[in-house]
Amino acid sequence: MEAKLNYSLKKQNSWQIPSIGDKVYLPTNIEEISNIIKLNKKFGLWLGLGSNILLPERIKTPVILPQKKLNKVEQLEDYIIYAQAGVTCVKMAKKCIELGYEDSIFFGGIPGTIGGALNMNAGAFGSETWEHVNYVDVVDINGQIHRLNKDKFQVSYRHTKQPFPLRYIGAAFKFKKGCKDTANLKLKELIAKRNHTQPIGTFNCGSVFKNPYPQHAAQLIEACDLKGYTYQDAQVSKKHANFIINIGNATYDSILHVIRHVQSKVLKETNIELENEVIIL
Repeated sequence: MEAKLNYSLKKQNSWQIPSIGDKVYLPTNIEEISNIIKLNKKFGLWLGLGSNILLPERIKTPVILPQKKLNKVEQLEDYIIYAQAGVTCVKMAKKCIELGYEDSIFFGGIPGTIGGALNMNAGAFGSETWEHVNYVDVVDINGQIHRLNKDKFQVSYRHTKQPFPLRYIGAAFKFKKGCKDTANLKLKELIAKRNHTQPIGTFNCGSVFKNPYPQHAAQLIEACDLKGYTYQDAQVSKKHANFIINIGNATYDSILHVIRHVQSKVLKETNIELENEVIIL
């Protein structure tokens, strides 16, 4: 398939910062993804909703946007749900709640796609993605498709060690049967709590830093009096200190400046080094 050249990715990243992809693909099926990898002899950059990532002004590696078409989610059998990589986590949560799977509601708090959630073992409300994985479908660097069981991966907090270089194209998840009405009520309660504590409705990437157990990144940042710190329209949220928001015309450089400033001050004042949760290209 043909690539789109000099394609704007501003609306493809949740910070809404300017970024141009030299060569961008919008595949409609798995076969096209396989052919793109074979053609370019590399994975390139895969973007779902563009959350949890800081994009530079120009991206020379091929960019693949799978969420446009690879967004199918279905029940395979009782308690087993299959979702393609481009399915948003919110869509996943809604589908599962319709079926009464109460332990799936955490997906409603993840601002990304299933592919991204698998890649970083994303979590919310005390649960993590890989707790529920049954198997995954992946593509390798040669464009070949594989189905792998969960035990082929080593999973930890916000990290997944893969058996070989790969990209996720879908996964089957296993949940416990519960009550649809209870699941709906729990999700509404959790979302209300999130909306009260997080800067929902702003341009942000989600949590910027990993929590340095047993501490919480937001508490450390707030203790260093960094809430509201602003540099060229990149601002540490006044509502939740582990969020950096674009309040106007922030750029890659201004957001990176704020990230580094926060890390430097927290290290100086607490002797704790904050590790990025956001991927910086």
